[in-house]
Amino acid sequence: MVDVGIHWTLPKDDFIKINVHGVFFDEPLPNRNRSGIGIVFRYYRGAIVRMYAGSLGIQERRLDELYAMQYALRKAFFGNFNLLELESDHVGAYWEWRHSHFNGAIPGHEFILR
Repeated sequence: MVDVGIHWTLPKDDFIKINVHGVFFDEPLPNRNRSGIGIVFRYYRGAIVRMYAGSLGIQERRLDELYAMQYALRKAFFGNFNLLELESDHVGAYWEWRHSHFNGAIPGHEFILR
């Protein structure tokens, strides 16, 4: 086993942690798809609450990650999850999200956060 220095941590008490990951493949898969998302919701003690995975028609790493963030927050909103920690490993997408004009929402997607 290789330790790459990345360690998952539990969210704060009573919070749900949402881990998001957008993927992009330089070479298309057999179904000709090049991108997808994976999302995991966990309670503050680590138990998995929900998981989502799917294909995307998006063809860019940063956009895949931003879409995964948007999708996760929409699922949290409609699932009545209120205390959230959103975690992404894509620094560029995270920076763009945090520095948008809507205090954490992607411009054009301000309906996600109410």
